[in-house]
Amino acid sequence: ERRLPNSLVLPGFAVALAGQLLACGVFGAPWWRLLAALFLAAGVFAVSLRMSRSGALGMGDVKLLTLIALALGWFSAWLVAAVVAAGFALSILHIAFKRRQVRERGIPLGTYLMAGFAVCLPALGPWG
Repeated sequence: ERRLPNSLVLPGFAVALAGQLLACGVFGAPWWRLLAALFLAAGVFAVSLRMSRSGALGMGDVKLLTLIALALGWFSAWLVAAVVAAGFALSILHIAFKRRQVRERGIPLGTYLMAGFAVCLPALGPWG
């Protein structure tokens, strides 16, 4: 089974929001960063949900994409785009080398999204 369990993905939303609220409320970070992250996450959720309904993504991928947008949207929308692009690029490599397996079982996109996150994490600099 290739599912992204809710028990792994959903706590990430609480951690990301708690960290952002703490940064704003206690450490004086600008509130617009939290709002930007929330709006970006909502937009990513809407687009990925639409893709899920067409069969292009699984719901685990939708939740993971939304979590990545919430967590990294605090820093930059470009960073979110870089993670998604890296994840999709890695999945394209998977398709290129494992065509038969992809036809039979599909693409485990969540794995590649997490790898894209790991690849882009150094872009955060000292905050990563």
